[in-house]
Amino acid sequence: MQNEGPPVLQADVLIIGASHAGAECAQALRAAGYAGRILLLDAQDRHPYQRPPLSKGVLAGHTDAERMTLLSPQACAQRDITFLPGVTVSALLPQAHRAQTQDGRDIHYRHCVIATGARARLLELPEGLPCHVIRQFDDALALRQAMLPGHRLIIIGGGYLGLEAASSAAKLGLQVTVLEQSTGLMAGKVSPETAARLQALHEQAGIRILRQARIRQWRRDSQGWQVVLDDGGVLPTDLVLQSVGAQANDALARAAGLRCDNGIVIDAACRSSAPDIYAIGDCASQPRGASAAAIRIESVQNALEQARSAAAHIAGGAPPRPAPPPSGPNSRAAACRWPA
Repeated sequence: MQNEGPPVLQADVLIIGASHAGAECAQALRAAGYAGRILLLDAQDRHPYQRPPLSKGVLAGHTDAERMTLLSPQACAQRDITFLPGVTVSALLPQAHRAQTQDGRDIHYRHCVIATGARARLLELPEGLPCHVIRQFDDALALRQAMLPGHRLIIIGGGYLGLEAASSAAKLGLQVTVLEQSTGLMAGKVSPETAARLQALHEQAGIRILRQARIRQWRRDSQGWQVVLDDGGVLPTDLVLQSVGAQANDALARAAGLRCDNGIVIDAACRSSAPDIYAIGDCASQPRGASAAAIRIESVQNALEQARSAAAHIAGGAPPRPAPPPSGPNSRAAACRWPA
C-alpha cells in the first residue's frame, strides 16, 4: 500500500492561537469582506474563551467555560471559520509559506497570523511546593479546586492578577497574604494614591499585604510549608500563587527566524520581519509614541485593536485608527520597553 504522506491543509489565512487576538482577527476578516479560507488553530482543546474572568468569576466559582466563550461552534459555522482545537504548530517555514503541526499535518498558507499570547513568568521554587499560576482556564480551575475555606494562600506579586485573585480567595474564606517586593502595589501602572487606595480596600477585606517583601527561602517541616522573608518574618502556607508577570510565547517565531525582542517585532500594520506573517496580542512588540519605542502591551483592548489592524491589511481595507497605549487601573496593560 502506497504511503500517502502526512495530510496537507490549505489556508488563505492561518491564525495560530485562539484567545482574544486570534478569535477577533478571524471575525474581523469576515467583517471586512474577506472571502478566503480562514484556519484558526489553538493548542488548548477548548473553543476560544475570555481570559479576564479567570482570576475573578472562574476562581470564585461564579462562571464556567461556556459563559466565557468568545467564538462558539455556531459562530464559526456562520462565519465559515475552520477552528481546530488541540493542535500545536511545531514549525513555521516562512519562505515556503508552510506550517507543520505536532500531529504531522502540513499547512500551506497565503498569510499567517501569530497570536500565541504569553505564559506566566516562573520563579525558581522548591520541588513539591503547592504552587499555581493563572494563564489558562485549567490553571484557574486547578487553583479553585485547591482553595478550601481556612487555607492559607500566599500570592507572590501585587499586580492586577494577584490582587484580583486575592479578592476572590478572601471571599471564599481563605487567609490571604500578598507579597510585593516594591514599595507599592502595581508599581509603574497606577499612581501612588491609587495604589494606596487599592491596598486599603484589600486590607479592609481581610487581605494582608506586605510591601518591600523579599523571599529569603522556602522550608518544609512536619507542619507544612513556610516562607522566610529577608526581614526574618516566617509565614506558613498551604498554597502559593505566582503572579510576577508574563513572557511572550515567541519560541515558534524565533525558531522560524523572525525578529524577536521581548516578543515578536511588528510594524504599525502588525507585520513581522517575515513575508506575509503578522503577530498580534500579548506575543507582539510594536513601536508606539513619539519615540517609536517598541512596547509589548498585555491588554484585551490592545489585542482587539491589533487583530482588527492585521485583518484590515490582509483584507486590503482601511486599517483602524491606532489608539494610545492603555493606562489606568482598569487597563490591565503591562508595557515592557526594550532596552536602548
